[in-house]
Amino acid sequence: MTLAPTVLAAASLAIAALLCAAGRGSRARLPAILGSQRAAVAAAVTATARRLAARAEASPWCACAAGGSCCGTVAAIGHGPVAGIVIAAYAGLAVLVLLRRRAFRADRRALVAALDGIAGVAGDVRAGVNPAASLGAAMPMLIGASRGGDSATVADLDGWLDATPRGQVLARFVAACRLAEQTGAPLADVLERLDGEVRSAERVRASASAHAATAHATAVLLAALPLAGVGLGHAIGTDPLAVLLHTPVGAACALAAVALQLVGLAWTARLARIEPEQIEIPGER
Repeated sequence: MTLAPTVLAAASLAIAALLCAAGRGSRARLPAILGSQRAAVAAAVTATARRLAARAEASPWCACAAGGSCCGTVAAIGHGPVAGIVIAAYAGLAVLVLLRRRAFRADRRALVAALDGIAGVAGDVRAGVNPAASLGAAMPMLIGASRGGDSATVADLDGWLDATPRGQVLARFVAACRLAEQTGAPLADVLERLDGEVRSAERVRASASAHAATAHATAVLLAALPLAGVGLGHAIGTDPLAVLLHTPVGAACALAAVALQLVGLAWTARLARIEPEQIEIPGER
C-alpha cells in the first residue's frame, strides 16, 4: 500500500511523456476521448501536454531525460534498480529518435513547400505579375502561414531566416531578390537558378542517404541484439533476466552491455550522418 502514491506519480509522469511525443492531432482529440463530463480535466491535461511538447521540441534532450526517467522509475518499482536503469536508457533513446525523426520530416516538408513557393514566384514574375503580389500569394508556402496577403516584401521574411533548411533557403531567396533589385538582373532567372541548385542538392542528399543505408541497417541490428540474446536464453531453457537483473555479475554485464550499445549506436549514427556542407552539387566548382 505504501507504493501506491509512487506508482501513481510514476504513471502520471509516463503519461505526460507519451503526450509529449504524441502528435498534435492526438492531443486535440483527447477531450473527446475522455468525455464531456471530464472536459475540465482534459483541458488541463492538454494544456500541460502542449507546454511539455513545446519544451520537448525546443530541447529534445530534456524530453529524452524525462521519458527515460518516467519509464525507468516504473521499471525500477516492479523489477529492481538494474531494470530501471536499462529501461530508462532505452526509453530515453526511443524518445530522442522519435523527436528527431519528427523534426527531420517537418524540416523536409517545410523545405519542399518553400521551394514550391520560390518556383511559383519565379513563374509569376516571368509571366508579368507584380513581384509584391506574387510574393504575398506565395507567403503561405514560404513560411507556413495560414494565408497570404495581397502583397509582401522580402523584409517580411527577416524573422524566418534561421538555421533550419527552410531558413537557409529563405536567406538565399532574400539575397537573390535584393541582388536583383540592386543590379537589375532578371529576378525570374535568379530564382529559377536558386530553385534548381537547391533541388539538385536535395537529390544529392537523398543519394547520399541511400548509400548510408548499410550504416542504418547496422544500427537496427545492433539495437535488436539484446532482445535476440534474451530470447535465445529463454529458448534454451534458462532465465537470463533473473541473472542480469538480480545478481551482481549479471547486473555489471547488463550495465556494461547497455553502455557499449549506446556508444555503438552513437557511432553508427555518426557514420550515417549527412553533412550538408560536404555535399558537392553537380556543376559547382
